[in-house]
Amino acid sequence: MTESLHHPAYRNITEAVKAMRHAAGLSQRDLAAKLGRELSFVSRLEQGQRRLDLLEWVWVCEALGRDPIEEGKAVLAKLRSKNTRR
Repeated sequence: MTESLHHPAYRNITEAVKAMRHAAGLSQRDLAAKLGRELSFVSRLEQGQRRLDLLEWVWVCEALGRDPIEEGKAVLAKLRSKNTRR
């Protein structure tokens, strides 16, 4: 099984984070500050260099004023529409 971070489908998650951040009108630095993290944390997430766990997904969504469940459903719908397999 391919590690999730290196799976092509993981790009859906990184793209979702970046899109939510842009929609909120925030820079990577702004989001990092809201999360109480360093700039490299956000940069590495968006570049697919760092895995985002479920709790971090919730924190990122909430910092961006988004519902983590609804955003997760949107990512899942993209995965299903592309019929991505493990």
